[in-house]
Amino acid sequence: MEDHHRRRVADHLRLVGATGVSKRDSAAIFFSGMAMAITPGKVGELLKSYLLKQIRGTPIATSAPIIMAERLTDGLAMLVLASVGLVLFDYGTPILVGIAIFAVLFLVVFQNRALFNRLLSVGERLPIISKAVHHFHAFYESSYELFRLPNLLFGVGIGVVSWSGEVAAFVLVMLGLGMQFSWILVIICAFILSASSLIGSVTLLPGGLGTADASITGMLQFLIPRYTTFLMTQNVAVAATLLIRFSTLWFGVAIGLIALTITQKRLDRTSTPPAPEDEKSLASI
Repeated sequence: MEDHHRRRVADHLRLVGATGVSKRDSAAIFFSGMAMAITPGKVGELLKSYLLKQIRGTPIATSAPIIMAERLTDGLAMLVLASVGLVLFDYGTPILVGIAIFAVLFLVVFQNRALFNRLLSVGERLPIISKAVHHFHAFYESSYELFRLPNLLFGVGIGVVSWSGEVAAFVLVMLGLGMQFSWILVIICAFILSASSLIGSVTLLPGGLGTADASITGMLQFLIPRYTTFLMTQNVAVAATLLIRFSTLWFGVAIGLIALTITQKRLDRTSTPPAPEDEKSLASI
């Protein structure tokens, strides 16, 4: 699963012109970013842009759109995985449809180059933000390439494959708790995992803590008895939630913390401190 994520990141780096990043550096940056999964809205994953700046000198404004592209393609991939459940289950449909509409409108507006160039031209005349407009120019040019339809579909496709691995893990958790395998179980797991992740992302809480967990538990108690013969008690639902959240969130965070520690020690030995203007660039994004 993580290999597919890294392949998508490598493709995004190529699109924004950040070539020459070794597999070792790419892996170090990717795994280090996993430690930031518990920051609000995963905004802490901008750390990956900062590390790329330290390792390869790529401007933060150029690589930061990759983080946004990852979040968007992940969201669209989860909507794809939840689509069968949306048809079968009358549960949470308005929220998921609303997220889908927002994503489509965002893409339509963001691909309007003339509109954004006009907005940036206005910004150049404003005394407060005029000095930072060149960062937004670089940010938008990278974003425009990343969000072109072929590139977007490629990212979503990899996201579907990657998130399918987490759905498989959820199915295994449910089998371990006593359920029998069936395709309706796969559909339920895909829907619950995708919907709860999207709900957690919308709240912008760190790692979706509380909202994603409550969503998984609640949907398990509602959907499993309705579409299977399994007796889903609250204790079993809570146990399933804890197991899948540990497997898909906390395990990744632990790996990220280890990778970040190793990467930072390596950078401390081989690189010089970033210039003050680079730190200002990170703060301005």
